[in-house]
Amino acid sequence: MGRLKPTGKLWGGRFKKPLLPQLERFSSSLETDLELAPFDIAGSIGHAAGLRAAGLLTTAQFNRLRRALMAIGREIESGGFQFVESDEDIHTAVERRLHEIDPEGGARLHAGRSRNDQVALDLRLYCRSAAGAIAEELARLISALAASAARHHSLPMPGYTHLQRAQPVTVGHHLLAHAQPLLRDGRRL
Repeated sequence: MGRLKPTGKLWGGRFKKPLLPQLERFSSSLETDLELAPFDIAGSIGHAAGLRAAGLLTTAQFNRLRRALMAIGREIESGGFQFVESDEDIHTAVERRLHEIDPEGGARLHAGRSRNDQVALDLRLYCRSAAGAIAEELARLISALAASAARHHSLPMPGYTHLQRAQPVTVGHHLLAHAQPLLRDGRRL
């Protein structure tokens, strides 16, 4: 059946009693990592493609897995996904739902991939996406600064050094002085 234990918990195989509800809520990261859902699904589809390439999944099995994972993604995105108490994080929630839709595929999906590998990939994909979004916003800000600098290219203002007035500069020059570090930050992203 894969890695889910009879209790519905990854770690629950040795325990005869459930956790106290307070501890259950405390240990759940579902609220925090819900935004990792699209990355968890994309990473799982990518892993399934790797399993297919390695000959561990047939094309039909891969296609069933991919369709099931995409359906889960749509359920989460639309707000129609039904979380249960045993869903301690987004990874277990997606895995549980995958087992419901495609038990065989759900059992095969984690071949050659640990939970740590899965979480590390999700976080890496999330960071890449977030960096891309920040870079887009930086580009907009730099464009706005450049447009304003062009409009005010000859408007004089005092330049400052060490909080004291220095040589005169233009507002355009001053605005571009702020754009330059943002360009550097964009390259670093």
